[in-house]
Amino acid sequence: RLADASDLQDGSAVFNVYGDLVGVVLNQEEVVDVIPFESFSAAFQQVLSPSGTIVYPSLGVYGIDLARTLGVSQTLSRGFHQGFLLYGPKAVVKGSAAQTAGLQEGDLLLAVEGVSIDTSVSLDDLLVSYSKDDKISLTVERDGVRQEMEVILGEFTF
Repeated sequence: RLADASDLQDGSAVFNVYGDLVGVVLNQEEVVDVIPFESFSAAFQQVLSPSGTIVYPSLGVYGIDLARTLGVSQTLSRGFHQGFLLYGPKAVVKGSAAQTAGLQEGDLLLAVEGVSIDTSVSLDDLLVSYSKDDKISLTVERDGVRQEMEVILGEFTF
């Protein structure tokens, strides 16, 4: 975090004293964070590679980001105001990493590797720092019980 850096624009590069790129500014209201370069360097490498195909790690889920979506009923959200609710007929994609791990429609994903899914970090933000075949731990709330689930990520290409 940077103190007293409110004049920095969102997306500004941050360099260390040696001139190395170390991160990018994320300016949110009263807090200015620096997202470490390591968390998005894989995405840059893919964009710059000559393959013509971009590969992202994939969990294979659809749903509602409770921290970023207004108007979600108390019944549907179960009183949670953060996390990613697996919702809808295609909440868990057939043949996906999520299905293989046993995730189900109605599961609420609360964290990835202990990092909460909330207003500052979405599920996609957390997954982009991983690669296909990485094993990650998810904190999941199902039927009122919190549990840890291991998932081996798949891939999404375009």
